[in-house]
Amino acid sequence: MAGPSSLTEEQRAAAIELFDDGWARRSVATRLGVSVWAVGRLYDLWRVRGGAALVRKPSKRSFSFEFKLEVTLDDYITWFNTSRGHTHCEVLSPVQYRTQTLAA
Repeated sequence: MAGPSSLTEEQRAAAIELFDDGWARRSVATRLGVSVWAVGRLYDLWRVRGGAALVRKPSKRSFSFEFKLEVTLDDYITWFNTSRGHTHCEVLSPVQYRTQTLAA
């Protein structure tokens, strides 16, 4: 996925209006004084989304290292206590072995 547009919001809005009026991408770039490449990317979006090309998608969420570590450790502890099997416990998880031992 490409990075953010080099066009300002005003340039993007003006370009969309010109596209709606039938202007080509090179003509729009010349009129606005910006690169054909930047206008071309916007033009491609406009062809797919129409006027909604001005609406930006939300950016990806980012999480702190501490949060990722907490989630990973929680997953590992859950797996360690409930899923892994041991040969000396007849390949039962620790929770299953404990439940079986207490029931006997």
